[in-house]
Amino acid sequence: MASLSFDHVAEARAALRTIVSIRAHGAAALSSVQVMSDLLPRLLPDAPRERSVLVVAAEVGLADIILRHVSEGTEASAAIKLSAESLAGLTPLPLGACYWVAAEIALALGLITADQADVIGSRCDAAAPSLPAGSSDPEPAGE
Repeated sequence: MASLSFDHVAEARAALRTIVSIRAHGAAALSSVQVMSDLLPRLLPDAPRERSVLVVAAEVGLADIILRHVSEGTEASAAIKLSAESLAGLTPLPLGACYWVAAEIALALGLITADQADVIGSRCDAAAPSLPAGSSDPEPAGE
């Protein structure tokens, strides 16, 4: 399947940060189709591709899947890989889009750094992307 290019990564990243920071929603919003469907058109008006992938991720509860893997002791990079592959199996999204959205959600959850999300998002065409050699998963980001 062809690679999927995202043109509004920075805006999508900012939108996810905004959604998670809304006290009434928090991280749970990332797995809420209603919240994501309500907020994303306002936060990403010029990014329909990114919006649709984020809503599909919410439909399957991708944030919850990632968090479950991490809570079971899986390193964040492996949790992203497992979750992205699960999303690809459950939806018609290309694998690259699944890796991109899993990395962006993991970033919004504070599980990886922006640099790590960039690496995963940029290497999502064929092989399963991973963090660079020697890179370790950071502690969850604090507010």
